[in-house]
Amino acid sequence: MKHCILIKYCCLDEKSKTLKRGSIPTINLPKKSHEELKPSTSRRIMEKKELVPSKVYKDINDLKSKVSKLGLMGWSRTFDENTFSLDYFDGKHALPLYTLKVDSGLGFTVAAFGWFLPENHHIYLEHKHSVTYVSVASLITEIRNLYVCPGLPLTDSTTTLLHLTDPVDGVSEVTRHTVPLCPEVYCDKDTPYQVSLYLRSADCLVLQTSGEDACDSCSKVLASEVNRQKQSVIKKATSLKEKAPLSGSSKEQLIATIQQQRIEAKGLKDRFGKGDKLE
Repeated sequence: MKHCILIKYCCLDEKSKTLKRGSIPTINLPKKSHEELKPSTSRRIMEKKELVPSKVYKDINDLKSKVSKLGLMGWSRTFDENTFSLDYFDGKHALPLYTLKVDSGLGFTVAAFGWFLPENHHIYLEHKHSVTYVSVASLITEIRNLYVCPGLPLTDSTTTLLHLTDPVDGVSEVTRHTVPLCPEVYCDKDTPYQVSLYLRSADCLVLQTSGEDACDSCSKVLASEVNRQKQSVIKKATSLKEKAPLSGSSKEQLIATIQQQRIEAKGLKDRFGKGDKLE
């Protein structure tokens, strides 16, 4: 009876397999005592190689030869043995609005109205201070898209910063940038010499992407000066303490102190007057 049940169970099992005549077994085969393992094939990794840009100019002579063939409208060229410079005038000032100088090692510097850009300017960082991999035509187009920083406004408080120097390095926080006008611009005989005046911070960008507001460096100096003026007004308008020395006090503090004392005296007088009436 048990044998019949086992046969019935084996017949009902769908996964059971029967060997066919002439077939070759593929599973549970005997293994060699020293069977060799086939090495696994690794995926081929494709390395991305960075493309090295080709040099635009080989040396200063190659640059002079190529730039001399360009039609640079409004730019005047000056060739020297080891240097090359381009100047762009706006027709109003005697100094060039933009100046591009290239040395013998293809390093370049940029100036606006004779004021050279700081070393941390983005145009230097982007091109690594060299025209080896950037054409002069592209560079002057990029320069002409920049605006001159207006600097700090000309006020009494900002002009006083011209005389303040850093106690550590002795450099003034604000510097005057004077640009002479062309004599053809003004025809006033009473004024033989006219200039455009800018007040710039020590780290002024000179050329920036926006032409409305001052650069970050000049804006920080201006904000610091405005805050100092506010604190000065508050200090001047505050009356002196009772035993404060008068020698180091300002005129405004003395006036505020006298006004405060008069108010207090008037209050005491009114109180005593009311007391006399009550009696």
